[in-house]
Amino acid sequence: MLITLIKLPLKILILPLILICAVASVLLKVVDNLSSYIIGFFILIFILCGVVAAINQWWTSVVVMVVLAGLCVAAMFVAAVLETLFDTMTGALVGFLHS
Repeated sequence: MLITLIKLPLKILILPLILICAVASVLLKVVDNLSSYIIGFFILIFILCGVVAAINQWWTSVVVMVVLAGLCVAAMFVAAVLETLFDTMTGALVGFLHS
């Protein structure tokens, strides 16, 4: 009985946090899916430019293209990690709310 009285204010304060995490998760999913097409196109261009630079033996340009493609992949990875983090936070908060 005492524990439920202690948890009640926390559960009331968690409701807006659940809403914020759920909205952030949905927005990140939408942005991640839409930006994947654009970033994928840029990765394709960077790879093609890297191949042309390698054929012409412009090694500094090859390194630049590889770094740019790596940054694009890293941006997509960070977006996926943030999306998973917000999903996990929302699930954990909802689990606490139901406890």
